[in-house]
Amino acid sequence: MVNRKIVPGILTWPKTAVIIEETDSGRLKIALEEYIVKCRFPPKSDAICRYQHCQGHPKVQIYFSDPDFKGFIRVMCYLKCHVEYHINCWKKLKAIAFEDKNDKDFLRSACFTPDCGGKISKIVIFSSKGLMKCEFEAKMVRDTEPPKAVIKQKCSSAFKLRFKEERKLKRKQSRKEASRIIAERQAKESHANIGKCEEANFKMGLSPSRSAHRDWMLQLVSENQEQLQSGVQDFSGLLPELLSSHVLSEEDSAAIFAGACEAQEAMGRLLDLIVHRNNRVQTRLFLYALTKCQGVDNKLLEWINRLNNTSLKAAELFVLRYSHCIERLDAGPLLEVLDEAGIILPPESHGTEHIVETLKIVSPVNTRTFIWILEKNRENFPSLHNALDEYFNVMDAPFIALKKQENEELSNIGLKSKIRNRKKKLKDPKPFHVLSSIFNTGGREEEDEEIFSDDGNL
Repeated sequence: MVNRKIVPGILTWPKTAVIIEETDSGRLKIALEEYIVKCRFPPKSDAICRYQHCQGHPKVQIYFSDPDFKGFIRVMCYLKCHVEYHINCWKKLKAIAFEDKNDKDFLRSACFTPDCGGKISKIVIFSSKGLMKCEFEAKMVRDTEPPKAVIKQKCSSAFKLRFKEERKLKRKQSRKEASRIIAERQAKESHANIGKCEEANFKMGLSPSRSAHRDWMLQLVSENQEQLQSGVQDFSGLLPELLSSHVLSEEDSAAIFAGACEAQEAMGRLLDLIVHRNNRVQTRLFLYALTKCQGVDNKLLEWINRLNNTSLKAAELFVLRYSHCIERLDAGPLLEVLDEAGIILPPESHGTEHIVETLKIVSPVNTRTFIWILEKNRENFPSLHNALDEYFNVMDAPFIALKKQENEELSNIGLKSKIRNRKKKLKDPKPFHVLSSIFNTGGREEEDEEIFSDDGNL
């Protein structure tokens, strides 16, 4: 009509001057083209009638905007199936297949969708105006099926197997590199702490004899012989521990008790013998034996336990820092050391790498025993001399922070001035000096007044 120009002229609505837009040929052509596109590609329907013999309606698609829309019914199951019917189709279905069954009676019955194991849980009826007219619902719980077992298939490709092995090797090497970097960083920090300690000692005018001494633990025992002698009350219980750990022999025991001396005098002879021998392992075994002995003074025991905990942490650090050195050694001597230390390797694990991995997972007590046995047999491990010296001289040397004392009156005056005038500049924080726990901050008279000082010394 438009192409052939068989259209009326421009018209107006009756009794008005308002022009009807569809009478314009241009507007009419655009509107017709839009309607043709809609007919070719209709929009998604609001519902679809699923009755097999739906013949009383021009189409199975249901739209709320249909001129002959009379409503529809929607049936849903708890497995999210939606089945819709025209009102007339639904009535025919009930009359033929269900003997005019009531709508509410369909609840909890089998779903209309083939191969669906669900049950009907909701029925909604829409009126001719597109509004929900009635709704029936039954609360139902979905039956949960057991999860299927996941079976991992083994890789059969040689390329993939080789690729996995390479990835494992790279991860292992990266972990080793990370542990080595951490060990080096901790070593630098420990050396920096030692440098600060020596600088602080020089400023405070302390004697450098202690810094030059090779074994911190022996220096502690040497300077606190009186406190150790008076703090151990049951020497008879200490003697079996020393004999079992081979710190003393039977001849040494006989020499200590020669002349029917008292327990305190025997303890003094024992301390003199340990200081005279200057053995790093026996000194630590002696301190460790004191923790197992009964009748030790509480403050003395607390001090020894602090040293013992520091020694255990140093043993763990030693394995992390020098694992690459241990891996380069022969496995034979190391296996003998492990047997003596009581460390059991997993079956078929006799390489040095397996030894290092075992040392990382065993208890720190066994690791420390392993290091002590290495020190006893250090002539068999020349490549570990520097590592063992650093362990006994640096890692196993406890350090604490001591606050520099100042005049309390000056601090009180400064506090009052801050309260009076808050705009004044804050004072600089008091300096801290890092000192070894074996440094003595007081004179001999102060040591006589207190057996145990607050700075970690006996």
